[in-house]
Amino acid sequence: MKDSFYLAFEDRFRGSRELIKSRLSVYLPFVEPLKAIYRERKAIDLGCGRGEWLELLEAEGFEAQGVDLDESMLDACISEGLSVTKADAVEHLQKLQDESVVVVSGFHIIEHIPFESQQMLVSEAFRVLKPGGLLILETPNPENLMVTATEFYLDPTHRRPVPPQLLCFLIEYNNFQRIKLLRLQESSSLCSSDDLRVTDVFFGVSPDYAVVAQKSAPIEQLKLFDQAFDKEHGLTIDELAQRYAKKDQELIAYERERWAWWEREWNKEKARVEEINHWRSAADSLNRELQSVYASRSWRITAPLRSAFCVLLGIRQKLSRIPQSIQRRVMSLRSSAFALMIHFATAHPSLRAKVLALAHRVPSFEAWIYRSVLSEGCESGMHMSSQAALHISDLPVHSRCVYVDLKAAIEQKKRCN
Repeated sequence: MKDSFYLAFEDRFRGSRELIKSRLSVYLPFVEPLKAIYRERKAIDLGCGRGEWLELLEAEGFEAQGVDLDESMLDACISEGLSVTKADAVEHLQKLQDESVVVVSGFHIIEHIPFESQQMLVSEAFRVLKPGGLLILETPNPENLMVTATEFYLDPTHRRPVPPQLLCFLIEYNNFQRIKLLRLQESSSLCSSDDLRVTDVFFGVSPDYAVVAQKSAPIEQLKLFDQAFDKEHGLTIDELAQRYAKKDQELIAYERERWAWWEREWNKEKARVEEINHWRSAADSLNRELQSVYASRSWRITAPLRSAFCVLLGIRQKLSRIPQSIQRRVMSLRSSAFALMIHFATAHPSLRAKVLALAHRVPSFEAWIYRSVLSEGCESGMHMSSQAALHISDLPVHSRCVYVDLKAAIEQKKRCN
């Protein structure tokens, strides 16, 4: 009874045939130029498994031969109409003639065999390849810590991871002219995003890698492969670390700018507080000075004066609010009193003579009497004016002009009445 455990394991953990064929198509640009060099294109796939690479090679016009030891895998290939042989990989290569094939491939096989077998496999592959022929070896990438710590040991037939530098050196040691390292199966989101986490640096590295090595050939033939060999593939831990460091530096720059903004705002608030404290201190000082003034002896002594001044201000404000009618009434009473004084002086000749004599000695007083008499318009005032006219020549020219104008105005007023 055939043990189909490894076939079921492949189906569960390696992926479907369609998925694996889509992944293996990355090698087609490398093998396609061989069609322009050789008409007979025999290819050997060591550890062919379910035969996905054999299908792709036959579709490209290659004569593909698969080699595997697992009978369930071979049956899966035969059911697909693929040419396969049950044999050990190194032993099968040893039976082939020199420079008899154009492609030797082995996908996830070298991690299953000891290092001595790896050396023999690479050496025999170089022998059997035609000039310009290709050796393709793919294996889990130990640069990815998740692969190294867990996923690699998921397959119980794995021996130990093979570092990329070791496999490249082994192939270079066996005189292959051109070597290309491809890192594969990384997350597409990591390829286009700079928003990396620290875990992406260690677990985001391409989980698989492959080495494509080419045997020496004429330069014009090698040029046909330049485009495929020049293209870069995958993510390295150095690249992810640099991208993460760039993001970290941008974050640090942002935090520094943010901190500088907070510092500026803090200094502004600090300056405001200091200014408030300054004015508060000044206000306290003024308040203390004011309190010392209130407590001084001079303030207490001048208290009655301030009170009297406040009373006078109050009276003045009250008087300013007296209605105009009351003010006119007061003026009317003043005019009546002045008229009585004039009539009284007129009725007593001796008193009138004394007043006039006093007025003659003080011209400003005499002018005031005349203005008052004329403004009141009383007969007695006119009588005094006629008496005073005897001395009008003694007045200054300006006063005489004023007197004449006032007298004419009074006469005009009397005619109008």
